[in-house]
Amino acid sequence: MCVSRSVATGFSSSETYVGRGHTGAASTPSDGERPVGLPERTAEQPRSSTSRRDARLVHRPIRWRWLIALLLIGFFAWLFSPLGLHRVGALLVVDEEDSDFDCVLILGGDRRYEEAANLYAAHPEIKILSMRSRPTRIVRLGIIEDPEVVMCRELEELGVTRGAIEIIESGAPNRQGAFSALSGWMRKHPESRIRVLCDRFASRRVRYVLDSVLDRQEAERIAISALEDRRFSEVDWLKSRKGAKRLAFAYLRLAHSWCWSEPYEPPPEWDVAKYEGSLRSKFVVSR
Repeated sequence: MCVSRSVATGFSSSETYVGRGHTGAASTPSDGERPVGLPERTAEQPRSSTSRRDARLVHRPIRWRWLIALLLIGFFAWLFSPLGLHRVGALLVVDEEDSDFDCVLILGGDRRYEEAANLYAAHPEIKILSMRSRPTRIVRLGIIEDPEVVMCRELEELGVTRGAIEIIESGAPNRQGAFSALSGWMRKHPESRIRVLCDRFASRRVRYVLDSVLDRQEAERIAISALEDRRFSEVDWLKSRKGAKRLAFAYLRLAHSWCWSEPYEPPPEWDVAKYEGSLRSKFVVSR
């Protein structure tokens, strides 16, 4: 017999059920008997989408990418803070105080000639040193003036006598080779103590190259004087475009010195006249 169920059972009133004990006849399911075709509902199964979403949130593991993102945000916040900017710039600076010196070596830096002239005025017995490296092509062609000639002229205009200036000939193509020539000069003057004038952001690299090229006793006789730039310093280098570029190149040069400590020998330079002559001879032979 067909029996209609109410909406409370979960079916429309027009649906009919067939009891388990009857064949060919519809019957009403008894109490506690699950109708055929209905999925069995368990107690653990969430009954709503909200409860299922809450369960996923409870059992969701900590994602490492969010932790890494928070660490990166904190790092960049520290990096662009005044303390972080000062620390990044200070890593490149080596400034050593040594009042007992009898020579001043000029390597670079802002107002280096004025600083050397002031030291000479305070100590007239000192010598001003400079290292002449292998002249570049533009110097040999006369496009730019020899840096040592410019240095002598500037120092003489500031009151330094020509006899107090000494140029160490190295003939090396780079700073490592020039410091090897400085080592030979220091062996000839075993009592000399040198103060080196250099750019402030280059002072760390200069100290590293000195320690790697010279002997320990020779390196201890040299003190680095990191000259401050009038446009920027290790505190406010980010405010100037030149300061940011100078700091970036200083880190690159320092990394290059760490990775390539051996003296670099550049490739041989071409003789333009000889090269053109070889081309003409090949053209004539081919014809």
